[in-house]
Amino acid sequence: MSRLLEDDVEVKVFVEDGGQRSSQYLTVELVKKETYDYLNYINLIEENVQLGKCMNSMMAYMAENCYKYF
Repeated sequence: MSRLLEDDVEVKVFVEDGGQRSSQYLTVELVKKETYDYLNYINLIEENVQLGKCMNSMMAYMAENCYKYF
């Protein structure tokens, strides 16, 4: 994870001591760096296509069921 996200996120791993090893928990903390660039993880063209499909479906539903809204 650290290698995948190292440019944008600081990865911190903690072991919470629970006595026996089988009862210990790992805690992972991801801290966004100031230089975080969300465009490395989001395809804006695909996001817009999905948003358009969602809006189209919503408008079609409302047009077919408009009597329920008035």
